[in-house]
Amino acid sequence: MPRESRSMCDISYGRRRGVMPCLVIMLWAFPVVFNDTLHGKIGCRITRGLVSDTYNLGVHMLLGDIIRWHGHKTPSRIALISEGREITFGSLLGRVNQVANAMSAFCSPGDRVAILAENIPEYVECYYGVPDAGLALNFLNYRLHPKEWSWIMKNAEARVLLVQEKFLEALQPELADIPTLEHIIVIGSGTSEYPSYHDVVGAASVDAVDREVDVDSTAWLLYTSGTTGFPKGAMVTHRNLMVAVMNSVIEYEIQPDERTLIAFPLCHVSGYSVPLTHFRGGRVVLFPMFEPELWMKEVDKHGITGTSMAPTMLNFILEHPKVLDYKLTSLRGIGYGAAAMPVEVLRAAIKRFGPIVYSGFGMTELGGNVLTFPKRDHERAINGDEHLLLSCGTPMVMAEV
Repeated sequence: MPRESRSMCDISYGRRRGVMPCLVIMLWAFPVVFNDTLHGKIGCRITRGLVSDTYNLGVHMLLGDIIRWHGHKTPSRIALISEGREITFGSLLGRVNQVANAMSAFCSPGDRVAILAENIPEYVECYYGVPDAGLALNFLNYRLHPKEWSWIMKNAEARVLLVQEKFLEALQPELADIPTLEHIIVIGSGTSEYPSYHDVVGAASVDAVDREVDVDSTAWLLYTSGTTGFPKGAMVTHRNLMVAVMNSVIEYEIQPDERTLIAFPLCHVSGYSVPLTHFRGGRVVLFPMFEPELWMKEVDKHGITGTSMAPTMLNFILEHPKVLDYKLTSLRGIGYGAAAMPVEVLRAAIKRFGPIVYSGFGMTELGGNVLTFPKRDHERAINGDEHLLLSCGTPMVMAEV
């Protein structure tokens, strides 16, 4: 059958109407993805797909549609857990709508809203809520120096800053150097000068925001520099993120009962695993700061099925004196990235957890993974084919390299 004659599933998403490829068709209807840095400083054009004329058959969904689905279909289902607090899809949808309405009052479509925080529920609310208002969420890495935060916000022309209370004092001296910054909102206790996030967002409507949003508008703005030079802003659109999510749902066989432990910082592009888990109605467990024994406790406590980490983090767990004191039997997958996997660490991991280790390879500019190195090939690597660990993997189903 010619590609142009393939049928589409017409789906209504409330505020907007779009089309989504049927599952069988989705393998062919690959969108072309564009990522350009701010102000034209880097002409980074990245194409994923078979041919450019498939662009109009691509994914027409907003990132926030994921929460709308489950918020309406399964409102009592748990979406998020943080430090013992359980948040349902219904509650999360209400907060996402409140964030979108609150930010709409401060910003015009296309404006940037910066966020500086650790792995807390408010970050997840903003993952969806800020883009849902037609705005770009500008991630700030909390491990950077305050002058670097200031430089990024100045370059991004951020209009609003959402800052966790613990970082406000360090950032305060740098705020005057950001001419576009008009509103500073504190996640925590507000001050006489800056209102609290909970007051601002809590006063907003829980109804869906009244604003049309283009699927090709920037949803997330992440700065990346590799090892040299000033960081550059990667403009990741709704379409980019939704294709990345669908790509991984197919390739990693994500299930509705997923319980994902987020060990990487949410300010990293690996945070796309949050909408990836939510896409199938799974729950996300936030991990405030990586610590090996706490990780093991959380896995057993919540019945974690999947998580991702760097090889060094995995090695810390394997070398911990209490690694055999915990069951850890609920795990179905341990993904890794950011570095190559030493064969001795892989061998120890498979011995302890079983053949559940895999890797994904992508870029900040891509919004997710495009290559995968599956579990079966990791088994081969420890059984004589160690050279396989030099590979980044093979293209995922919706990617072409």
